[in-house]
Amino acid sequence: MKIRWIVLMICLFLMPALVGAQETTSDGQPDAKEVIRWKTEGWVKTNFAKTEVPFDEILSGGPPRDGIPPIYSPKFVSVKQASAWLPDSEPVIVFQDGADSRAYPYRVLIWHEIVNDTKDDKSFIVTFCPLCNSAIIYDTHFEGQNHIFGVSGKLRNSDMVMWDHTTESWWQQLTGKAIVGDATGTQLKMMPSPSISFGAFKKISPQGKVLAQRTGFDRPYGQNPYVGYEMAYPFLFRGEVDDRLPALARVIGIEWKDQFYTLPLSELLEKKWASVELDDDSEIIIFNMTPANSALDGASIAQSTIVDHVTIFQNRPGSKRLEFVWKNNKLLDTTDQLEWNALGQGYQGSEMKGSLDPVHYGIHFAFAWLAFHPDSTFLKL
Repeated sequence: MKIRWIVLMICLFLMPALVGAQETTSDGQPDAKEVIRWKTEGWVKTNFAKTEVPFDEILSGGPPRDGIPPIYSPKFVSVKQASAWLPDSEPVIVFQDGADSRAYPYRVLIWHEIVNDTKDDKSFIVTFCPLCNSAIIYDTHFEGQNHIFGVSGKLRNSDMVMWDHTTESWWQQLTGKAIVGDATGTQLKMMPSPSISFGAFKKISPQGKVLAQRTGFDRPYGQNPYVGYEMAYPFLFRGEVDDRLPALARVIGIEWKDQFYTLPLSELLEKKWASVELDDDSEIIIFNMTPANSALDGASIAQSTIVDHVTIFQNRPGSKRLEFVWKNNKLLDTTDQLEWNALGQGYQGSEMKGSLDPVHYGIHFAFAWLAFHPDSTFLKL
């Protein structure tokens, strides 16, 4: 299990040589030799004349295109079937659309990084970049058609660069924006991407579906190929680490009304919930009820450190704004007297009486979030 991590460390020490191999012109565009090299790798459709980032920021992560194989035809099993191999403490990222509830275990995502999926006739991708700890779902139906995405094998700010099968443009995973190719400047729509424990998902959505380990690939699902990464240094990160936080500290990165906010996860401490005012009219509620294993600590995810996995929602406006209390291991509101779960659903007994609108957010390593959003506003509780 440690072989891949050893290779990563070797590459880290060789980083100056890798960086030196990136030849660019004075305006940051690749010279003819660099374009030829990339085209030789198979990027014959990619329009390298169109980009919005300096090419010397884009590095090879080691594997070739789809060397980390994305999942193109996901298979699912029931919660009961998944319980035979998925411990309650392990994290999952959740897709929720009405009664359709799907869990994507990190133990599978860490080996594939992208899952292409569909809902009705619309496509979306579930993504996870282990090097940045960023798990995000994006809507990939745009310009009137569905789009399929893969893993390019490139990194920028240590974050996965994705590619689409239509134009072979390159896309930044953490931001969802195309940075090279004909699609440059196109922004994928982020979808609610809550990460919770499988035990919480099982309780909330007993009739839900779970991404199966039957992927068609032979991988040791449940094992962590990045053993000890949380105690290391960001892999192939060329920028300066923001000195306000340790590089691998977890932060909640929030996007709200075209503004970005940063909240260190450590601010929550042992709080089960917290409220934060973003502006005069907006308050968000952070639920911290579903701690789960880190996917990037020990050799076995199920035996790794337990860390907070929060979910975030918009509080109701005006007189219906909710106040909460943690009582008897339940999150209750003092306004409607409902019990709330980690997916923002309020119950009275077994009947759902209300729900909260999700906020677009992710839990990332600080170095990565701040590399892409250095001017984001820091929040405190």
